Amino acid sequence: FKPDMFKVPNKKGLEVVLHFLLTRLDPGRSKEEFAGCWPAYDVKRSHLFRKNVFNWLTELNRDHVEGVQIPRINSSTLTKACGGLVVTLLERLSALVLSTQITGYHKERAKIGPVYQPSKPHLNMAAATALQLELEVLKRKIAAKAQETHFHALKHVADV
Repeated sequence: FKPDMFKVPNKKGLEVVLHFLLTRLDPGRSKEEFAGCWPAYDVKRSHLFRKNVFNWLTELNRDHVEGVQIPRINSSTLTKACGGLVVTLLERLSALVLSTQITGYHKERAKIGPVYQPSKPHLNMAAATALQLELEVLKRKIAAKAQETHFHALKHVADV
């Protein structure tokens, strides 16, 4: 996962990162949404994956969680897979995923409590450190998933 990975078109990289983030956001829904299109190792599955992601992101934009606004995109943004809008999309989606992970948005997650507590500054530093550590863990998992998906795609191509 590199800072400049979306300066040029990077469809596969975008698909892997979006799959990871949406799976973290709602594992049950992602299992249903991506059942017939993940891994996206051919053109048809890739198109279906992007279509499902676009619909999901449109829904998230419409029903956004307070404080996290997913940018409006065209379906071509996912096809183009480069530029500032893609980076902004991933940044905001990552913030939403972290927010839901921390606040226990889904029933199966335990609530951790408020992150910001102005009356206890030492807890603010602990919360900031915890967020940084969680972000690093997510980055490593994204990189591992990208490598795994790339391996499976290459294996599938080799089998054909």
